[in-house]
Amino acid sequence: MLIVLFEKMNDKVQDVATIRKMTGLSVLGMIRFNKDKSPLVVIDKPRSSIAEEYRNIRTNLKFFQRDKDATVTMVTSSVGTEGKTFTAMNLAAVMAA
Repeated sequence: MLIVLFEKMNDKVQDVATIRKMTGLSVLGMIRFNKDKSPLVVIDKPRSSIAEEYRNIRTNLKFFQRDKDATVTMVTSSVGTEGKTFTAMNLAAVMAA
């Protein structure tokens, strides 16, 4: 009974399927938590898994924008300290490479 209650009280997103089901939106990629102190992971550690995740997002963005002349990509969230600047900087570095 405690397990069922715990699951009902949990309001965190557990997986990508939940996001797709609740919003109907496509997920371009996921970035894991960065434990390094470096803000530009794709430059400092280009062979890391986080850098590969950003390259995956770049590829997906280009796929979704292939028929459009899109030149602006917005990174946003509802609260601060979620990694908007980190994401924007690394995504810009990957796109420029």
